[in-house]
Amino acid sequence: MGEALKTGKTETLEKFSHDACDVCDEYIRETEKSTARGITMDKNPNRIGESTATARSDNGYKVTVEVQAAEYQEVLKDGSRGRSADAVTYTVATDTQWTGDHWVIRDSVIVE
Repeated sequence: MGEALKTGKTETLEKFSHDACDVCDEYIRETEKSTARGITMDKNPNRIGESTATARSDNGYKVTVEVQAAEYQEVLKDGSRGRSADAVTYTVATDTQWTGDHWVIRDSVIVE
């Protein structure tokens, strides 16, 4: 996710997101809208902390991940700096399932 903010490229997000993942789709749309306006971020702010995976009855996994997001700033079309986002740590729970030859996130929610 953070790399898409930095580069504006969403192909990896699209590959690992299920077609019915509304949260994923919204993140991709917002990233693409910013990129179309010439706005990216100055770095990939996200680092993964603690994570766990718990098997589900549907052959998927509940994956819980701590995301440590550093402060980052917009880079505008002309190269100047725009708004900044403060550092934050939060926990995300995903519904993840093996599909074909890779893992796919079917849904995601911030839990803390």
